[in-house]
Amino acid sequence: MSLTEVEISGQILLPGSDTPASGQVVFTPADAYVDLDGHITYPAVPLVAQLDEEGRFVQSFPHADHDSISPQGMTWQVQ
Repeated sequence: MSLTEVEISGQILLPGSDTPASGQVVFTPADAYVDLDGHITYPAVPLVAQLDEEGRFVQSFPHADHDSISPQGMTWQVQ
């Protein structure tokens, strides 16, 4: 069973200003996606999005849209 992907985009500004942040944003999934047999379909590895000169990023995320994949409603830690 393959996972579909969802694209997320955003902009990060420095606190209290309109100045774009620089660097990267790291998204770490709370769990691996597993199928009904316990096989990992997507490991719990961080995704790294680089910020551009305007502090913007675009990142694709796996999306479990099938009942045979768990967990449903994945949560991510953002750093």
